[in-house]
Amino acid sequence: MKPNAYPPPALHLFVCTNRRDASSGMPSCAPAGGEACFAALKNEVNRSGLTAAVWVTRSGCLGFCNDDGTTIAIYPEGSILVSVRPEETEALLKSALERRGSPP
Repeated sequence: MKPNAYPPPALHLFVCTNRRDASSGMPSCAPAGGEACFAALKNEVNRSGLTAAVWVTRSGCLGFCNDDGTTIAIYPEGSILVSVRPEETEALLKSALERRGSPP
């Protein structure tokens, strides 16, 4: 069976939803807004009708977990945003789409 190939999305957002055991003493993004950011971005992409062009994917640790917000990697531009709060996700998505030239 030959695998199917699909075109890549115009934008792919990886949202850290890493959750560490509290006894580790290290921060993790999930309780600092990672889960909420993921849900907000998925909702905004769905609401905007961009599900084919913009993918939002849960991610494990992206290397910048902290207590102030989540980490989001944006591809294909390759940028990493740290300390993102759920209330910032709509503007983040809009800005990332604008940097791609225009909404797909």
